[in-house]
Amino acid sequence: MHSADPTAATEEAARRYYSGKQFLFTGVQNVFFPLLPILDTKFFDPQNIWPVYSNRPLKDSLERYANFPISTSSDLNQPRLLLVSVDVLEGAVVTFDSYPKTDGGRRSEY
Repeated sequence: MHSADPTAATEEAARRYYSGKQFLFTGVQNVFFPLLPILDTKFFDPQNIWPVYSNRPLKDSLERYANFPISTSSDLNQPRLLLVSVDVLEGAVVTFDSYPKTDGGRRSEY
């Protein structure tokens, strides 16, 4: 379609678009799955529906395939794993680091 109509999406753009759209409805195996949507009635808009997803498959996958705490060492020339996330309730950045802290601990930091 793109070769006939330059305003149409390219094949790759269409693949990405429809893949993302499919994931919204079906989820992604071992990562998340959709739950029943929540109807938001505060604004009296019947189309104000919010999708809700469970990340339980991701939690199960991580517990199955990763040994926690993940610890590596620069002394042994091992790669460092840094994960940065957000505590949704607090709005604070949380950093997970596989290298030990100066005191030898491997705690997460806010």
